[in-house]
Amino acid sequence: MLPTLPVKAIEHDFIARLKLKCPITFGILYKRYSKNVYKRIIFITKNKQTAEDVLQKTFTKAWCSIQAYEPCKASLYTWLIIIAKRTSLDELRYIDYRNSMKCENLEECLDLIDHSYNYELYPDGIGVQKAIQQLKREHKIILSLVYFQGYTLLQTASTLHLPLGTVKSRLRAGLKKLRLYYYTDELQSGIYVPYSVE
Repeated sequence: MLPTLPVKAIEHDFIARLKLKCPITFGILYKRYSKNVYKRIIFITKNKQTAEDVLQKTFTKAWCSIQAYEPCKASLYTWLIIIAKRTSLDELRYIDYRNSMKCENLEECLDLIDHSYNYELYPDGIGVQKAIQQLKREHKIILSLVYFQGYTLLQTASTLHLPLGTVKSRLRAGLKKLRLYYYTDELQSGIYVPYSVE
C-alpha cells in the first residue's frame, strides 16, 4: 500500500503547481470551485448572463494574480470568493454606468424628436402626442421614433443601442399604457392605436 500524503502537503503541492501556471492544475481548480463560486456570483448579480461573464473574469483574474495568493491568509475557496465578489460589484457598477449613458442618449433623442416633429402636418397626432408625454421615458422615446418618425423596429434598436427584443417589449408596454390612458380618461372615441397589444 502506498503511503498517503497529509492533506496540507497535497494542498501545498497543488498551490505550488498553480503558481507555476500549470494549465491542468487550473482546470482542476475550476472544476473544484466553479459551481460554488457561480452560486455566490448569481446571488450578487441576479442575472445568469452577467454571472457567467463574472465567473470567467474571476478565474482569469485568479490565473493572472495567483502569485499574490498567500495560503496563510485565506483558503483557495475564500480567495476566489473575494475575487468573485469584487468582480461582481465592478460589473454591476459598469452596467449601471452603461445604462446611465443610455439615459443621456435618450435625453438627446427626446430633444431631437421634440424639435423635429411638426404638429401642423399631423393634426390627428396631437392628442396621441399628449398621451405619450404621460409615459415613462423609455416607452416615450420608442413610441415617438416608431409612430412619429417612421423608424422600423430594427432602426429604433440600432439608434438607441438596444436589443430588438427590448425595443419590442418596451413598445408593447408603452402601447398598453396608452390604452389604459385612453380608457381611464374616456378619450377612446375615434382614436385608434395602430398596434395589437394582446
